[in-house]
Amino acid sequence: MAWVTWAAVVAALAGVAASTGTYSVVAPRILRPNRDYHVVVSTHGTAKPVKVNVEVGGQQDSGGVILNRQLADLQPDSSQVLNFQIGDLGPGQYNLTVSGYEGLTFSNTTALQYVHKSYSVFIQTDKSIYKPGDLLQFRVIVVNPQLRPSVTGAIDVFITDGKGHRVKQWKRVFTNKGVWSGELLLAEEPVLGRWNITVDVLGQTTSRFFEVAYYVLPKFEVVADLPEYATFDQKEFTATVNAKYTYGRPVKGEVTLQVTPTYKYGYLQAPYDDPIRVVKQIKGKTDITINLEGDARLKGDYARELEVTAYVQEELTGRVQNSTAHVTVYRYPYRMSLVRTSDSFKPGLKYTAYLKVSYQDDTPVTSGEVTVRHTFTRDAEGFIETTHEIPASGVVTLDFQPPLDDDVVSLALEARFQELTQWLGEITRAQSPTDAFLQVTLLTQEPKVGEEVVVGLNATQPLIYFVYQVLGRGDVLFAQTLQAHQGTTHNFRFIATAAMAPRARLVVYYVQEDGELVADSLHFTVSGAIQNHVSVSVSPKTVDAGGDVAITVTTKPNAFVGVLAVDQRSLILGNENHLTQDDVIQELEDYDPGRENLEVWHSLHRQKRALFNWHGTTTANDVFQNAGVVVLTNGLVYDFNPFLYYRTVLDDPRDLRAMESRVPEAALAQGPPVAARTKFPETWVFTAADSGFNGVVTLREKAPDAMTSYMVSAFAVDDFFGLGVSQRSAKLRVFRPFFTSLHLPEAGVVRGEAVAVEMVVFNYGESDVIADVMLDNPGDFLFADFANEIDQGSPSKSKQRQVKVASGSGAPVSFMIVPHTLGNIPIKVTATTDGAVDVVVKQLLVKPEGSRITVNKAILLDLRSQPSVSTSINITHPPNIVNDSKAIQVSVIGDILGAAVSDLHSLLELPTGCGEQNMAKLVPNIVLMEYLKNKNQLSEDLQGRARRHLETGYQHQLSFRHDDGSFSAFGMRDESGSTWLTAFVAKSLAEASRHIEIEEEVVQQAVEWLTQLQQVDGSFKEVGTVNNEAMQGGSGKGVSLTAYVLIALLTVENPPSAKVRNAVNRAVDFLASNIDEIEDVYNLAISTYALHLADHPQRDTAFYKLEGKAEVKDEQKWWVWQPLDVNLETTVESRPLDVETTSYGLLTYVLRGLTRDAIPIMRWLTRQRNQYGGFQSTQDTVVGMAALAALAERLTTTDPQVNVRLIYGARGKNVQVTRDNTMLLQRVELPADTDKVEVTASGSGVAVLQVTYHYNVRVTGPKPAFSLDPQLDTTTDTNRLRLTACTGYTGGNNSNMAVMDVSLPSGYIVDNDLIPGLYDYSGVKLVEKKSDDSGVLVYFDYLTPEEVCPTVSAYRVNKVAFQQPTPVQVYDYYDTSRRARRFYKALPATLCDICDLDECDPDQCQDQIIELNRQLQDPEDLELPAIVEQISSGPQTASPFALCLVPAFTLAWLTRFLAP
Repeated sequence: MAWVTWAAVVAALAGVAASTGTYSVVAPRILRPNRDYHVVVSTHGTAKPVKVNVEVGGQQDSGGVILNRQLADLQPDSSQVLNFQIGDLGPGQYNLTVSGYEGLTFSNTTALQYVHKSYSVFIQTDKSIYKPGDLLQFRVIVVNPQLRPSVTGAIDVFITDGKGHRVKQWKRVFTNKGVWSGELLLAEEPVLGRWNITVDVLGQTTSRFFEVAYYVLPKFEVVADLPEYATFDQKEFTATVNAKYTYGRPVKGEVTLQVTPTYKYGYLQAPYDDPIRVVKQIKGKTDITINLEGDARLKGDYARELEVTAYVQEELTGRVQNSTAHVTVYRYPYRMSLVRTSDSFKPGLKYTAYLKVSYQDDTPVTSGEVTVRHTFTRDAEGFIETTHEIPASGVVTLDFQPPLDDDVVSLALEARFQELTQWLGEITRAQSPTDAFLQVTLLTQEPKVGEEVVVGLNATQPLIYFVYQVLGRGDVLFAQTLQAHQGTTHNFRFIATAAMAPRARLVVYYVQEDGELVADSLHFTVSGAIQNHVSVSVSPKTVDAGGDVAITVTTKPNAFVGVLAVDQRSLILGNENHLTQDDVIQELEDYDPGRENLEVWHSLHRQKRALFNWHGTTTANDVFQNAGVVVLTNGLVYDFNPFLYYRTVLDDPRDLRAMESRVPEAALAQGPPVAARTKFPETWVFTAADSGFNGVVTLREKAPDAMTSYMVSAFAVDDFFGLGVSQRSAKLRVFRPFFTSLHLPEAGVVRGEAVAVEMVVFNYGESDVIADVMLDNPGDFLFADFANEIDQGSPSKSKQRQVKVASGSGAPVSFMIVPHTLGNIPIKVTATTDGAVDVVVKQLLVKPEGSRITVNKAILLDLRSQPSVSTSINITHPPNIVNDSKAIQVSVIGDILGAAVSDLHSLLELPTGCGEQNMAKLVPNIVLMEYLKNKNQLSEDLQGRARRHLETGYQHQLSFRHDDGSFSAFGMRDESGSTWLTAFVAKSLAEASRHIEIEEEVVQQAVEWLTQLQQVDGSFKEVGTVNNEAMQGGSGKGVSLTAYVLIALLTVENPPSAKVRNAVNRAVDFLASNIDEIEDVYNLAISTYALHLADHPQRDTAFYKLEGKAEVKDEQKWWVWQPLDVNLETTVESRPLDVETTSYGLLTYVLRGLTRDAIPIMRWLTRQRNQYGGFQSTQDTVVGMAALAALAERLTTTDPQVNVRLIYGARGKNVQVTRDNTMLLQRVELPADTDKVEVTASGSGVAVLQVTYHYNVRVTGPKPAFSLDPQLDTTTDTNRLRLTACTGYTGGNNSNMAVMDVSLPSGYIVDNDLIPGLYDYSGVKLVEKKSDDSGVLVYFDYLTPEEVCPTVSAYRVNKVAFQQPTPVQVYDYYDTSRRARRFYKALPATLCDICDLDECDPDQCQDQIIELNRQLQDPEDLELPAIVEQISSGPQTASPFALCLVPAFTLAWLTRFLAP
């Protein structure tokens, strides 16, 4: 036999060892920095003591040499554990080297694996999914492998967005008891997708991801309930489809159930099958039965998975929601699986396995008999059959006694349960050249920390001495040599320590006389890994909305305590953000580099794992390999690597499915491109505290208003006992048995429209109730009355309705009102029963008719050189404004940039959705921070707000970045980056890096991309799209673009690199050589500023040429790029490019030190500003604010005292600016009939006065620059609206970037699902919803005379009648004087269209009453049976409603509707 031959070889090779004795050195295979490293040295059969020199060290990748040395002095047949304290190694090539002398001479070495993980880092976020604009809160917990907070140095933390860009970082921050907390405000339009928080602890990095996604707010929820599984014998299964509005009412409409057989590897089926569809009427709920053979056309395959999707189309609006579920059809309702306790069996020693008998949903079969057949030979006739009773656990214990026979090579198993006969596979024989085997058995049932662990040994040959070693968390914890007294069985014991938990490894071996190491190992669970016990409770467990709640956490005294409370509905969205004990246990297990038995370990729930201990391996070499250790010895560690490994069946095809079912569904299914399906509820509590001297933390909080349950968890960190986590979360139920939910139009209504104030009265009491519901009228509206005209409704002080509300249900109630007071009016509803009262107050926004126009007139009051200033400001408007829509305000501030400081985030009145416009929100924050810092007026509060704006702006800007490092207006929707915009972004981010963390690579790649575009003559060319006409003719190419890039390069690197310096010099030479030919005033202004910035000799020539083109009038100075076209609605005095040109002129004056001469320029620029301190567009705001700030820093007044007297009509008002209120924006509201304001200022100093007024118009705009024709589509009805708006540019060939602003009639909101279709229209680059969903903004690259006709879809969510005309506007973003405005009307709606059944007038509303009654009826299932359709285009076939599908998940609507 082969085994005899091997024995002879072993005897020959081991002769030296047998004659002189054997040594063995065992140590962890993994070497970690800043951790202890233990090495076990043992001698076997030596005649004399042996001295062993042990070295751990090697060559660092950084070039250094590390060497740790210790000496062991061993008696014969003894063991010693050496502890090496490893420092901060760093990556490298490290070895374990040993040498012996005196009693035994030897030398040996082996390589160690370096792993840079010495700490456990847990990252907890307050949510797992965030929407744009959310505040991200998170905690970092850093502990060592003993869970103690041992880190004393600083850590680094950074956050990367969905594209991997670093958007925020914290360098060298320190933990408190191992914990550090941070937060980040997300931008309104950040890069979407999977973001990461990364923590760097001494070079070890740990990351945790979270999702940033937009939310879809479905109107109703669809749920498809399927059985856990089905079998072919059942012939059919039933799907239950539930469809209800988030406030509880059933949805009436049509359900289409699509059933698609899916294909997965390992299934006995065709690659795909055609889906079928069943169509049926639904009202809230319906059952649909699918015949497996007839409808689904399934045959008796072993396992077939069906994907079942329910599409519910709402009858009223045609809106579709869907829900998908899966069910698998099996041949049998039960299954069997073999749980092995070892890779192999050992001849002569008992082998134990477990047979798990369960149903297909994994619930155990609790009774019956199972027959098992096994054989140790390949003889088909040699099977031995045994019968076993199935216990209540469903797990049958199988014991086998393999004979010590050379013919025994494998253990083959087959099982039979009822009709199912299943092959279980084969278990191979362990290998030893001398047939010497050792088996380790754990005799203690459930080992616990601090208790004794008893271990039994069984051997095939007598034992004299043996060595056992206990390993935990990747290190050797204990080792000893024991005597066995020549027996083949032996028991020994040791005490379990905390470091052995959660899983310990026991390695036992002895050395035969021939030098062979005979070994076995055991991998077993030890409970008690977490020594810091934490419990959390809430009181009371059920509370009314807004009620008092006490959260109590109990732990060790003076520990750091973190508490998280989150709506339980959020947990089903995916990645749970609670820190759990399982998280900690799994982290500790990760320190163990040994092999984990997947079959046993992952097929069982964690609480059952302690029942199964993995022991036994094929060879001695496997023992040490699988334990995660290296062994050095002069004996033989046998390894067996046959050329042919015989195994008939490795796994049943079903095993693939069993493993697959354990993978989370999110990992199996491909979801949509980063779009969440619902609104994510806010986290209730995310806080920290100290447990104090008694170890108890009590938080007193107010319960949220949402009717839901909150899961509360806690963790604590103690210096000695380490990290502890609450074993289970506490649950708080927010509950109110009787309450009213009020539903108002979020965008408000227009004055004079009739609106139905809808509400649902909920009753969760034990019995039905009669509720009186009253709506109070403070005089802001009329109650609509069928008996009168719409503007002559009832002015009653209140109106009352009575409704019966069934237990556990809700009843809808509605009141029709006609608001006539503008602004927010209170809507107060009181619901009363015999035992309860609920009062709800919400605000309803009432807007004036038409479209708003805002005018701002600003003047600079400069009293530094004169004692007084007097002027008058006329308030003018067109003759056709809407009554009562006019409002006037005067504001005064003592700083030139003060108005901008007051509202950093609203400097522009235009939308800021593209890459260049976003920078216009970011850059002014830099300008103002540096301006105020230079004036010593930068407060911590303002600095904090400005930094947050910079951080969110930076996040948003990264969404416009291309892979090559460039930027463009619409990011990856553009074919390439833009030279001009990349220069703008690079310059701005370089300036921002002085205040926030900007990833250097972002700026460097942008500069690198720019320098590659420089032409031979030194100029720069535009390779992308520039959306500003002036830039296209100016900065878009040639001189001005070169000047713009030059300004950026001079700003980005200081001092510049050689490459940038060369690019700068060539660009400067290009500008200087072309200055004489420049006639365009914008090109001249920007070139002049660039030459001054570069300090070039030609700057004077350029400056005097620019001076010759200036306009001077009324102590003001400015430059005009192109005359402004004026009409009745013109509200500005200049074009944006005039402001930008003049701003470059002012910057040049400042660089030349011409402060006094620059005052007229400042005076003109001040007059052009909007009410928020910005200007009309983006570049004029960015450059204009920089210019004003540059000059304002040089204008100082030691003690400002400005007295302003306002005279308007017969009245007056005094406003005073002093040193104490310089930055305070003082406002005065003026009567609406004011037509002139007389201003007189006296004193000393500087102030800015603004007169801001607005009014509404409801007529087509005069002198339109665009054609515009909004028309309702013929498919529009009361509940659905489709508006097609055709537009084109009539002022020339191309416009600048154009924006179409589409507003919707009251009661309608945008159909989110159809927004992507707008991108199919020519020129559309971006579509933004308005914040209240009341319309959309459609961005065009540009418009031409050829019209484009985008269609906007909307649906009704609130009932409104007598709707006013609704505006659609188109305007040129960079020249807002070019615009067009038209109005359209929704389909006519009367009170009959918005009344409830008991409100409608029976004489006037007969058709509506018939329809309302029909909607209350259940579907006529008998008259309208389910229709089964066969679809023949494969499983990829879309639903008939594919264009409007939205995943049905409606927590958001529930939260939104139930909000008080």
